[in-house]
Amino acid sequence: MRGRILHRLLMTVLALVALGLVSLGCRGSISDKPPVHPNWNMDQQARIDPQEPSDFFADGRGMRPPVDGTVARGTLELDSYLYEGKVGDDFVTELPTNMELTMDLLTRGKQRFEIYCIPCHDASGSGKGIVVQRGMLPPMPYSDARLTAMPIGQIYNIVKHGVRNMPAYGKQIPLEDRWAIAAYVRTLQRALTSAPPVEEKTEEKTAEAEEAAAATPAPEATPEATPEAAEESTGDDSAKDSAADTAGESAETPSSDDAAASAAEAAAEEAAASDEEHASTEDESTKAHSAD
Repeated sequence: MRGRILHRLLMTVLALVALGLVSLGCRGSISDKPPVHPNWNMDQQARIDPQEPSDFFADGRGMRPPVDGTVARGTLELDSYLYEGKVGDDFVTELPTNMELTMDLLTRGKQRFEIYCIPCHDASGSGKGIVVQRGMLPPMPYSDARLTAMPIGQIYNIVKHGVRNMPAYGKQIPLEDRWAIAAYVRTLQRALTSAPPVEEKTEEKTAEAEEAAAATPAPEATPEATPEAAEESTGDDSAKDSAADTAGESAETPSSDDAAASAAEAAAEEAAASDEEHASTEDESTKAHSAD
């Protein structure tokens, strides 16, 4: 019994010493041998990683270009009108047939424009966005003649592929939203070109306005009213009233032409009456002679 206890105690002490030696030997030690990897589990299989060279191919590249005509799943874009805004080499001038110009479309375009376009183009399309104010080259304003003459298909194509300093947004903005933005940009162009241009207030223009105001003579002061001036003004008012009364009377009195016409009508009536009386007198004398 005593022997078994001593054996167990000895085995325990040996196990603890071995564990201590192993733990002390692995911590901070340096070895040129690879670590123990009991289960490989295909971790170190023979493969070519991205951008890794390969002696198998003549050009030495491990990554191979796709075969001509290869199309990624879900990216087959055969309708050039819808996906590129072009028919052949010409940009289209109208929205695709499956889209209508409605307030919902313009509202959606405005929302997307305020997310992706305002930082450079500003809310009104003036090209004075916040990044331009911080040093970026300004884009052309939407009111520029070259941009207003641009077909809507070209605007869509620029949103998708970018141009010059403008990056491509084809990955960030879905198809329908690209067309919505293009329609909203065209709406901004109509608003900018129909409104009168607003001149910027600069220091030179402000100085010119101040000089012009200083050169303009001040209006003469009105003299104070005196008793003599009051009497003169009263006389003038009386003259004006009498002239107005005279004009009213002359308006009520018939003119000379009207009077002449009335007199001619009366004379004609009198002549006609005398002719009738003369004719009746002759008839009566004729009847008297015939009776005799």
